[in-house]
Amino acid sequence: MKVLREARGSVDRLVNEVGVTSSVIQHLEQESARISMVTEAINSIAEQTNLLALIKKYISKATYSIMRNEM
Repeated sequence: MKVLREARGSVDRLVNEVGVTSSVIQHLEQESARISMVTEAINSIAEQTNLLALIKKYISKATYSIMRNEM
């Protein structure tokens, strides 16, 4: 009987640990989703910033070209 009680106790502890591990994994999944959202926002801002820099570059070139032709 003692062996069975010890085995039962071990199984109960294992079940508890699996439950805790499952909760941690669910929390990590939620945090991972949040991180993905932030990463997407950062990428979007970076793309917009790159586009603005490209526009600025072309405007500068166009302005220079216009000014050069007017002289």
